[in-house]
Amino acid sequence: MRKKLQVFISSTFNDLIEERQAAVEGILNAGHIPAGMELFKSGNESQLETVKRWIDESDVYLLILGGRYGTIEPESGKSYTHLEYEYALEKKIPLFAVVIKDSALDRKLSTQGREVLERENIPRYDEFKDLVTSRICSFFEDNKDIKLAIHDTLADFQTRYDFTGWISGKDLPTVNTLIGENAELKAKLEVIQNNKYPDVDVNIQLIKGINEQIGHLTLSMNYINRGNIAAKYFTSLVTLVNEGWEVHQSPHWNIHKDRRTAQYSTGPNTIIYPLVPSDAGYIEIKPLNGIKVTDTIVLSISLMAENMPIRYIQKVFSINRSEGKVRLLELEANTK
Repeated sequence: MRKKLQVFISSTFNDLIEERQAAVEGILNAGHIPAGMELFKSGNESQLETVKRWIDESDVYLLILGGRYGTIEPESGKSYTHLEYEYALEKKIPLFAVVIKDSALDRKLSTQGREVLERENIPRYDEFKDLVTSRICSFFEDNKDIKLAIHDTLADFQTRYDFTGWISGKDLPTVNTLIGENAELKAKLEVIQNNKYPDVDVNIQLIKGINEQIGHLTLSMNYINRGNIAAKYFTSLVTLVNEGWEVHQSPHWNIHKDRRTAQYSTGPNTIIYPLVPSDAGYIEIKPLNGIKVTDTIVLSISLMAENMPIRYIQKVFSINRSEGKVRLLELEANTK
């Protein structure tokens, strides 16, 4: 799901109104959510407490640094903008800054007057600017530069950080979907707790005489559900463990390209009732040309049903050609 990031915009205000508006537009154009002092309402909290809360709730902090240091917070002697930046650093919130170029500041000076320059706290401003430019920042000549820096940086941040972000309601599962999933999980839990589930078993027999004279082996497959409820949508996979053998033919099984695995499925509308045998037809296997094979063939069979409480049941059989016997080697319930 696509996440929208809340980006807190920090700056001095009166001298950077157009730049703040450009930042808001850049954040919105990138598909994210701007936040800043324009959204603050009057309340009992101090300005700094309000700003900190907004920074805490944001995913990214953006500083726009012009030529002013800003209003001083009485206790610290630092500007609110400076304190906001230090707070974002302290909280390890991903941050970046766009800093005005000297040529752009000269143009603002010529059109807006000396109000765009810091005159009272120049050492503090220089100290703050040194801090900002020692970290992630870019320099802007005009508003297009601000928008481009926002687009590129946010795209980069999304590949580097695991943001909480905001998700649109249309991207979330509907109430009905969640209710349905919850009901399904409850039903499965009840099946497990009440020990009511299918327990599918397989019976293999070696059919003598069919193509035996050319070295082929024919195996009949029968399944039986030894559980106490029907098995829904049953599937079985038969895999030849031995080298040198392949599945030759089977009218009811889907033979894989490697011809070492065959799959049988009942289909979504077929069920296997308790204690009622189900005939799955036969599989004919043959030795590969030019390969000397052993007298014993090993088959691995996986049994799966939609409503079984475990992932699948695996059985391994050994078939002795000369003796005509089929023997169960291993029985394992796999829950992985």
